[in-house]
Amino acid sequence: MDNLKFDKNRILRVTKVGLIANPIVADGFAIAHIDFDTRNHPDIDEFILHHQDASPGDVVTQWGSPKPDAIVLMCEFSKPAQTTFGLWFDLMEHVLSVDHIIQSKIAYLQPSGLAMRDHIDLESAKILVEIGGSTDKQKWARRMDKLVRRRLRKKGASRGEAKQAAKRMIADFRKFTQGLRQKG
Repeated sequence: MDNLKFDKNRILRVTKVGLIANPIVADGFAIAHIDFDTRNHPDIDEFILHHQDASPGDVVTQWGSPKPDAIVLMCEFSKPAQTTFGLWFDLMEHVLSVDHIIQSKIAYLQPSGLAMRDHIDLESAKILVEIGGSTDKQKWARRMDKLVRRRLRKKGASRGEAKQAAKRMIADFRKFTQGLRQKG
């Protein structure tokens, strides 16, 4: 959050994250599908509606950590139109999804104001965004491991069980998402 300056009112809560594999996008590999709350931001809904059919535009993204259990993906679009907003991820809920986004460097963004259903909606307006910005992957791996262990401890695992289970869970999720591919 050092380089990009944002109005705190433009940081929007992520409500759902899913995965989409499409044979004509990203060589069929799984792409995160982020649904975020735009109830008080109809201008972002409009931006997505107009941007979805345009050629890929210019966006600068950057990860920031306002709290230990949250991370924000800041997005500053300059083409085909200008807007800025941040996506607030609760890491206790979305830590593995954030890891997938960091690893793949790509995601679909779909505002909840345009979604037609309570689940991930493949038909409503969304845009595909390349996620740039530098991330210290070793620092992220330590943070992710700690968060997964904490989540497992809250569910009743002992410290040793949580340590082993966290390693397995992270490795299994990465293996799953890397292997998830829709071939044409």
